[in-house]
Amino acid sequence: MRSKSFMSVGCEILHRRPVFALTTSKEPETGDYTLNATDTSTCLKAKMALQLKLTYVVEKKETAVFNIDPRKVTVSGVCGDTLVSLLLNFTNGFIMFTFTKENAVAIIGNIDLKLNYTTAKSIVMPFEASSRANFHLPPLNESYKCNSANELLKGANVTLIASHVQLQPFGVSNNTFSPAFICAHDNMTTSTPVPTNTTPVPTNTTPVPTNTTPVPTNTTTVPTNTTTVPTNTTLTPATTTPSTPPKPMKGNYNVTNKDNQTCLLTVMEIQLVITSSDKKKKATNFNVDPSKVTVSGGCQKNVSYVNLAYNQGNMTFYFKANNKTFYFSGFVANFTNKFPGPFKGLNVSNNSFSLFSTSLGKAYKCSTEQHIHVQKNVQLKLSELKL
Repeated sequence: MRSKSFMSVGCEILHRRPVFALTTSKEPETGDYTLNATDTSTCLKAKMALQLKLTYVVEKKETAVFNIDPRKVTVSGVCGDTLVSLLLNFTNGFIMFTFTKENAVAIIGNIDLKLNYTTAKSIVMPFEASSRANFHLPPLNESYKCNSANELLKGANVTLIASHVQLQPFGVSNNTFSPAFICAHDNMTTSTPVPTNTTPVPTNTTPVPTNTTPVPTNTTTVPTNTTTVPTNTTLTPATTTPSTPPKPMKGNYNVTNKDNQTCLLTVMEIQLVITSSDKKKKATNFNVDPSKVTVSGGCQKNVSYVNLAYNQGNMTFYFKANNKTFYFSGFVANFTNKFPGPFKGLNVSNNSFSLFSTSLGKAYKCSTEQHIHVQKNVQLKLSELKL
């Protein structure tokens, strides 16, 4: 059923990654990162301690360790039968995990991260990394547990290390972990027998992109909308009538597969509008500048997404397909306290859209500005749109 929050005028239809045990000098704090499909249903449970090892050059080559503080993390994401994404957003960056399901086995498909690290000399150093890992987890009726420190993602100058991990992205029942499959390194150190008839811990083989994993047709479900706005938000009274906000710039945001072939094409002008909840209804507009965006994403048979990361935060657009059509299905946005205007930060998601529905084999085109109600006081405006 088409969402009532959508206005349309003048539009037309046109292998496994190796994991290495590591020794870390500083122990990060273990966080509980649970993603709920509804107020009473949990779709993903994760406990893990996350650490970033950084290498940078100011006057000379230096190294640093950045531990993720769970108390400063905002958890969001998307729940589905065949695809789950977990987004951990913190003050100066984010980490995003994408999980898929194949033959009753869970897979870590993509890992994306971004961090703005301030050195001892108050110099801000940017770090980014992305990996199509295809790391296989145990069968869906088990959780994965590994206390040992493991390298999950290695970029040119940043490495993501996880320890004290217990993870289950699918099949969570009663908000509790299923029986645990113990990782190989823990077994070596504790002499605990490795369970039989389960998926082995990944071996050193060539990584396979997430884009090639088949996904069953018509099985994806979506969670209830959630919005989190920090309680310490301070609204500044407007003293003058604001001028017309500038028009956003058109961007081409494409996702490619392992063969460098485009699997998702989007062209759009993007503006996010947040309105204060007081009587003055002061609006803050944020235009996405394509030149300052880092694009990542993933493609499945029936689910695709494109993530746009920039200094203030990130946005993710989700698309789904059935036997006959594709459509825009979900939107997630996270902003740090650098977000312009009176708001200290924002975390918003809506995964119940069924917009821009188009027959498979054709493209969707709409030059007219589309107003999409994401959550209370939050509106997404898209124009010059091609999908």
